[in-house]
Amino acid sequence: MSILDILRSSGDGAVSMSKTHATLGFLVATGVVGWYAYNLQLSEWMFAAYMAISIGANSVNKRIATGNMPPPEGPRP
Repeated sequence: MSILDILRSSGDGAVSMSKTHATLGFLVATGVVGWYAYNLQLSEWMFAAYMAISIGANSVNKRIATGNMPPPEGPRP
């Protein structure tokens, strides 16, 4: 398994733009948090926001994908 397999879609094996953007965003956010921590300027709210976004978004997406979350109420566009 190569490192590029993380960015490939499971269907046709082509590079997925959404996975690429998510990975780049995660790496940039990790770099920013690491830089602030290295300079001893990392605040609690910044670390909490980083954890909520990096872990929480994946957890919510997984819950939606497995069907354990009800669909939103109201008409769909």
